[in-house]
Amino acid sequence: MATANAMANDVSGVVIAITNSSITVRRRGAASTYAITPETTFTEDRKAITVSDLTFGEHVRIQVEPSCTPTAANINIQPAVLFGRVTALSGNKITIENDEPMSRRIVVNALTTFARSDVATSRSELSIGSLISARGWVDATLSHLDASSVTIDQPDGPALPNGGFG
Repeated sequence: MATANAMANDVSGVVIAITNSSITVRRRGAASTYAITPETTFTEDRKAITVSDLTFGEHVRIQVEPSCTPTAANINIQPAVLFGRVTALSGNKITIENDEPMSRRIVVNALTTFARSDVATSRSELSIGSLISARGWVDATLSHLDASSVTIDQPDGPALPNGGFG
């Protein structure tokens, strides 16, 4: 049974439970469950996938069929995006704070790409106060974002949009 966003055409959130017959996502602290039917389609980066490709912690966008029992027409895996100012740097961990204000932890690795003004750069360009956006996948414990890419903007960049895990 849906507890939030049941009548919306599209909902986004983080997968907190998945079975062959339903998906539950969390968005802004509220959980919503949607039925999965044989007609439900699954995509990632415009490629067809199956329900077995979905995992806990992934960020998804669900196109919902309005009905008595909210049903997912399409479930699309999307990378999560976090925005904020860097408040701490320690090893492979970056802590940011956004407008909410809420601290978020980002973990980078050797495969994480870094860019500034659409030009490739390195982690060494980060400093306390840098405005960044990080794209990647939320870990299974929902405690951090495993970043595939980090974009570094100028410290006096635009106002921060709200960014979170869902």
